[in-house]
Amino acid sequence: MIRQLWRWMFGRGNSRRAAVPTQIPVIVPSRADHKPMRPSEVFTPTKPRVGRHALIGRQEEIEIIVQALIEDKAHVVLYSERGRGKTSLANIIIEGLRRSGVIVAQHSCEASSTFDSIMRGLARSLPAALLANPVRAEECQGCEAALPGASLRPADIVDFQPRLTARPLICVIDEFDRVQDAATRTLLADTIKQVSDRGLPLLFMIIGVSDSLEQILGQHPSIQRNLVSVPLPLLSADNIMGLVDMGAEAAGLSYSSEVIEAIAIIAGGMPYIAQLLGLRVAQVTTRRDATTADMQTLMIAALRMIRETPAPTAARYDEITAGGEDEDVLAALRQVATATQDLWGHMSTKDTGVDTVVVGGARIGRRSWLALHEWGVLQPCTGKPGFVTFADRSLRQYILLHSVVDGTWGADPKPIPRQMEEVAVPIQRIGL
Repeated sequence: MIRQLWRWMFGRGNSRRAAVPTQIPVIVPSRADHKPMRPSEVFTPTKPRVGRHALIGRQEEIEIIVQALIEDKAHVVLYSERGRGKTSLANIIIEGLRRSGVIVAQHSCEASSTFDSIMRGLARSLPAALLANPVRAEECQGCEAALPGASLRPADIVDFQPRLTARPLICVIDEFDRVQDAATRTLLADTIKQVSDRGLPLLFMIIGVSDSLEQILGQHPSIQRNLVSVPLPLLSADNIMGLVDMGAEAAGLSYSSEVIEAIAIIAGGMPYIAQLLGLRVAQVTTRRDATTADMQTLMIAALRMIRETPAPTAARYDEITAGGEDEDVLAALRQVATATQDLWGHMSTKDTGVDTVVVGGARIGRRSWLALHEWGVLQPCTGKPGFVTFADRSLRQYILLHSVVDGTWGADPKPIPRQMEEVAVPIQRIGL
């Protein structure tokens, strides 16, 4: 089964970007015989991607997750900050599992979700044909009829799986971080322990926004030996560039290498930002009746994204920079925003002992360094002395978007021509 799954997920594909490391697959569907797609069909920042042809990178994480579920019979917790592509990755794995004959139940949580509603949601997602003994219950959907009518407890889930013909059964719980009920986390942890102790062919894959496993499930040492935690790192710059290049090609457009590299820098490893900025560049290009995107196109798209930025982020930027008048702090923000970071968004720091501090290889003045800390722009990395990270990554992107527009980007900066600002009006009105 697992070999079949590998062949499906990592079958041969074509890539225009030779710069992408060969050990990380970039699977690009050939569009030689197809007309270009609409920009909103190839760049999808507001919805998770599906299908193996949407796969950019993540081979290591996929291998860890599939091996844990199929070979090790372990439960999986997938977590990261928002925007790194957790649900898209889960969708690709789920599709591969189902193609390999594995039954997968799915449920997405809400703030009001409880243990009972989550488990019933998983049961409803399974076709009633999986019931070992069909039950007539008009008010029940899917396999919910195999669950008792009373409020559910972990023991009910232990009894639920044997009433199905599915062997094994994998239950995927997405958006688990939204659950506000602490008792639900405890009940799920207890369920994992009881299922594991019984050796049942029932596994959970839990997905959520978090910095750690403990934030997702709480402190439950007794179940950690039954879990494989998979923190999702940022995508590499090469993979971000592959993602943008793939989308541009599918839309019948061409982005200059300078534009693609700039998008990768602004995205900083976040697939969501790469998707959103790639879409805006495609929309501006189409609106200008062009097929090639240059840096001027990127400037207009960046201006559009600045105008779309939530008010709190924009207000914070203005507050920190004194309305854009504090040149020292502005320069420090730009330097830190483009500093070298690892795949977790962490930047090393070094106090030079004079009037500067080195952050991720970027040297900034001590006054600006203290200002960034005072304003809470940077925060220490937990358990990693000498490293800092952006407290709010959306501020990082906002800083870089401003740099593109205000003429401080790159070796030959050029501000956006004011006569072209009208091109950046809301593009949804023309159906792009």
